[in-house]
Amino acid sequence: QQFIQQLVNNWIPMFHGKYFNHPRACEFLNKRLQINQDNLAQKQAAGTHPQWQAMLTAKIAAIQAIIAEIKKFNRTNECL
Repeated sequence: QQFIQQLVNNWIPMFHGKYFNHPRACEFLNKRLQINQDNLAQKQAAGTHPQWQAMLTAKIAAIQAIIAEIKKFNRTNECL
């Protein structure tokens, strides 16, 4: 719950500004998604940092939701 609140209050507004103003938003989103997924996989494999794992899982879900919305409204394959 704490992580979701931090995401809503801090990370999502900051992240939105970064991708919204990026000249290649889909490329940015896909790269951030991959970085977060890799980071989560490393922490899960090592069995470390459960709080970070929770935060990364929430960030991944948020990025995936943004990509899904872009695909839904643009009807392009831009954000595969």
